[in-house]
Amino acid sequence: LVVWLVGTKVMPDPATKADFPEAFRVIAFAAAPGVLGIVTIIPILGWLLLFVIWLWSIAAMVVAVKQVLDYTDMFKAIIVVVIGFVAYLVVWGLMAMMMMGASIMSGAMGR
Repeated sequence: LVVWLVGTKVMPDPATKADFPEAFRVIAFAAAPGVLGIVTIIPILGWLLLFVIWLWSIAAMVVAVKQVLDYTDMFKAIIVVVIGFVAYLVVWGLMAMMMMGASIMSGAMGR
């Protein structure tokens, strides 16, 4: 949602005319390499493979955003992906803090 909003409302190119379902579908395909994250169970090598998969996903996401938003400049697609990634990290961090708080509260109430 963030990538679509930023790409179409905040930083559109003159040719940009993507709707949300189209952008969502393309971004979901770009995230597909993340399924290979199961290889992280391999000792030592798992972290290296995870890093490679992460880079692959980011590269696929940048190309996908450039294509779906009809950008002529790759740098613009990189900026949109970075903004979306920061928004993802913020939401993930808030959820982690809420889960930690719930865990602490349930532990305190059980005493």
